[in-house]
Amino acid sequence: MTAVKHGIFAQFTDPEMQGALHQQQLFANPLQVRAARLHSIEIRLRTEEANDLIFTDEADARLLLSSLQPAAQAQQLVEILKASQQPEPKVNVGGNLTIALLKTSTGQQTFRVSIHEGKRQMRLFDQVTQLRQTVYSASRNNVNVRSNERGVDKRETEIP
Repeated sequence: MTAVKHGIFAQFTDPEMQGALHQQQLFANPLQVRAARLHSIEIRLRTEEANDLIFTDEADARLLLSSLQPAAQAQQLVEILKASQQPEPKVNVGGNLTIALLKTSTGQQTFRVSIHEGKRQMRLFDQVTQLRQTVYSASRNNVNVRSNERGVDKRETEIP
């Protein structure tokens, strides 16, 4: 409950605990879940040595892209990659990174994000951090998003 409430990325080796975390996320404020996902991306950017990051979850790839551009454009880029007939479609995003869609023989999709070196790499990390802080702040200030799955009508908020 604490990890979800405070937007902290957590992953448990115990399947029962991981299931409990997943249940908490289902009922959490969507902004808290988004903050936790951004925190996970932030940790990966800070700790992983490789310039290439693999995202098996499309939502995480879109979230990373949305730190560089509006969310609608990030979604559009992912859809363009998915619709492409090229064997390994890729697109350069603002000179900061290149994202490629990899498809396995079983049809599973993963996204390879190649981060460009130097100041651009730090800029990307700073932008992800800033977006996480904005989302976390919005969730702490009880700003909610419309939630049809719970049948609750709440104020809509657009987070950049």
